[in-house]
Amino acid sequence: MAKQEIPRCLAGKQRRLFMSPTVFRSGPFRFYFFSREEPRVHVHVLGADGEAKIWLEPSIQVAYNHGLRDASIGVALALI
Repeated sequence: MAKQEIPRCLAGKQRRLFMSPTVFRSGPFRFYFFSREEPRVHVHVLGADGEAKIWLEPSIQVAYNHGLRDASIGVALALI
């Protein structure tokens, strides 16, 4: 399996990103979580151009976005 390229904005977080469980991969996206981050259910999405955190409850919504294009966010939300 090819190693995924780290977006420049996340280079300092590389160690943390790859120590977290991957939920699934689809196309350019990696969906993952940190087991001890916070109680509200969410998932992180890493794409070719950035990352986002998406709340899964009480409704699906973007908590933050660092560099993912609107079209990429739309695809990620559709996959969830």
